[in-house]
Amino acid sequence: MTNITDGSQTWQQKMQVQYHGGKYYQVKDTDWEEFWVAGGFIYRGRDTSDYASAWYALSENNKIGSPWAPTHMGLNDMYGPRRPYIVHFESEDTCNPINSGVQETSVRLAAYWPKYETVPLGDTGQTMTIIDSSGEGAEVIRLDVYKADGHLWEQSFYARGWGLVGFVDVEGGWKKYSWFDPNNTKNPPQGAPEWRECEDCIPEKWEGWNY
Repeated sequence: MTNITDGSQTWQQKMQVQYHGGKYYQVKDTDWEEFWVAGGFIYRGRDTSDYASAWYALSENNKIGSPWAPTHMGLNDMYGPRRPYIVHFESEDTCNPINSGVQETSVRLAAYWPKYETVPLGDTGQTMTIIDSSGEGAEVIRLDVYKADGHLWEQSFYARGWGLVGFVDVEGGWKKYSWFDPNNTKNPPQGAPEWRECEDCIPEKWEGWNY
């Protein structure tokens, strides 16, 4: 489980990593983000957990998927700028795009914490330590994402063997963030898989679209 706050209320979200068809899905209750590895890069594809639209997708060459970060990075290494084409859709049932365009970002491996160390969530004042119910700890990294003008947009925290364990919306003023809840978490990957929403309007690729 992770705890989430937007500055006015706090709630919980069940997190799982599911593997299917050569891709990894970071499942958040029933929403999900799609990842896979190819050619020395971690790719991102579709994401149904966006708040501004029902779902969106990163694409290149008329196919879903864009390199997000190298599989191997040194501390403080920066990857980018990258310029995937992003399309936001209004619902999972209709393929009506809300908006689309190129979004330039860069990703930096900003921090690393060994097992059992306390991890601060940026400037939120919140901290977390990744320990499962058996007492085993996990290493944690923080990836910082920057926009084209160089300002810090968001921070994501990933734990070895767990996946996404924390997130900070820096651009939103540090008010929205999520963090690992050690009191309500089972050893990964225990527990029944969460149902992952999948509608006909979330295709593997778009045929004939001209970007």
